[in-house]
Amino acid sequence: MLETCSMSFKSRAGSMLWKQAVFTTFLLRSPNVTHLSLHSCPLTSHDLLAALTHVPSLTHLELDNCHCLDNTFLLALHYKVDTPSLAPLLHVLRLIHIPESLTESPIIVGMLASRWRAGSATARWSRVTLSPPPRREFTKDFRDAIRELEHQGIPVEIIK
Repeated sequence: MLETCSMSFKSRAGSMLWKQAVFTTFLLRSPNVTHLSLHSCPLTSHDLLAALTHVPSLTHLELDNCHCLDNTFLLALHYKVDTPSLAPLLHVLRLIHIPESLTESPIIVGMLASRWRAGSATARWSRVTLSPPPRREFTKDFRDAIRELEHQGIPVEIIK
C-alpha cells in the first residue's frame, strides 16, 4: 500500500510530459497516499486539482518549482463553508520556489488563513513552509503578511 510518493520530473532531455489522465489513474490506484511531493512538475493546476480529488487521505503536500502552483490551485485550497474541502486532511504544506506573481496578491495568505479558521471537517495547519524563487526574496509586504499569520498561531516559516 503506497503512502508516500515523491516524483521529480527533471530529466536531461527536458520535462517529461505526463498527462492529467495518467496522473489521475496513478492516484486512483493509490488512494492511501498521505505524502505527495512533486518537483518540477509539468502538470497544470487543473490537472493536479482533478487528481487530488481522488486522494482524500493526503496529509502532506510539497510542490517544488511546479507549474501547477498558481492562483487557480491556491483558490481551490481555500476553505469555504458548505463546500467539501480539497484534501481535507492536509495539514503540512511546502511550497518551494513560489512564483513571484503569487506573492503580490493576497491569495496565499488568504488560503492559509481560511484553512486555519476552517471547521472540524478540514484539518488545521501543523506546518507550512514557503520559499521564494531561486536567488530572489519575498517582498517586505509578503513577509509582513506571513508574520501576521504567525501571530495568529499559524505555524508558517519562510526558507531560502
